[in-house]
Amino acid sequence: MKTLFFTLWAFFSITAYSSTLSEVKAKDELSCGVSGSLLGFSKEDTNGKYYGFDVDYCRAVASAIGVSKVKFVNLTAKERLGSLKSGEVDILSRTTTWTLSRDTDGFDFVGTIFYDGEGFMVPTEFVFKEYESFTDASFCLREGTTSSQNLNKFFTPKGIKYKEKVYPNKDAVTKAYLAGDCQIYVLDTSALMSLKASLPSPEKHKILDIKISKEPLSPVVRDNDAQWLDITRWTLFLLIQLEEKGINQLSNQDSRAIALKIT
Repeated sequence: MKTLFFTLWAFFSITAYSSTLSEVKAKDELSCGVSGSLLGFSKEDTNGKYYGFDVDYCRAVASAIGVSKVKFVNLTAKERLGSLKSGEVDILSRTTTWTLSRDTDGFDFVGTIFYDGEGFMVPTEFVFKEYESFTDASFCLREGTTSSQNLNKFFTPKGIKYKEKVYPNKDAVTKAYLAGDCQIYVLDTSALMSLKASLPSPEKHKILDIKISKEPLSPVVRDNDAQWLDITRWTLFLLIQLEEKGINQLSNQDSRAIALKIT
């Protein structure tokens, strides 16, 4: 992917005058908030190396501005937006749903990088026939997500009563679910698939063919820096265009040529 990232560097000829960009270039390091434990999106291996969809995006942004290092910061769903707002991280790339309330609370969403929907994981013996099957069921929720709002919007109009059990982080929710303290794990479907694959006995669990919401997932930056938003947004746009054109690895010379054609 190194040569692909050179394309992004060629795409942006940037003079450092905005605060975020100046700070990132001065330390020659981009600080990126991620999950760190979500297979396919951001996962830290036993050697401390990060890989995944969200991780690659941050590396692309770093290459676009000529920064040599990316520092990945593991954040819970509850911590993520606060850590971005405080300046602990320069960008959040952590399966974060683009919502109106978040967009008007000091944040800018770069652009939808992955479309998902809230889903359910249950033990294999759970039998689903109609939505009434969920009556009086207890749902396992992670604090700091949109799960509670989604459940309310979906079930309340149907007159279905249910219970919510909220836990501070993924490990706590998973532990409660596996112990039977709550029956149904609620999370974005892609995250549930990742979680299921990491369980001790994944065959004992199933993800229902149901989505109760639309979840446009997007990287996030603070809303007081228009140039930083432009950089992160056009990095995303360029990555999408390269994928559409079937480009994933090129020589540096070819990378320059493609960047010029696209721009």
